[in-house]
Amino acid sequence: DITFKTTGGADKSKLRAAVVYADTLESSAYTSATWATLTSALTAAKAINGDVRASQEQVDSSHAKLSEAITALEVQA
Repeated sequence: DITFKTTGGADKSKLRAAVVYADTLESSAYTSATWATLTSALTAAKAINGDVRASQEQVDSSHAKLSEAITALEVQA
């Protein structure tokens, strides 16, 4: 008998939702400094989202960083 150990993988639903939302934002509406922070967090989030081996801790951390970057966005004057 051969048995395989399978894992369900990390729950990425919140991370995916944040990535989808961030992708709808327009750079021209926000200051360049806060947009740069968002872009960096979004790039990292997309990498984690696409990584089938990402741990739940990595997913949660990436989601937190992306959420913080979204919240920190400053509207252009």
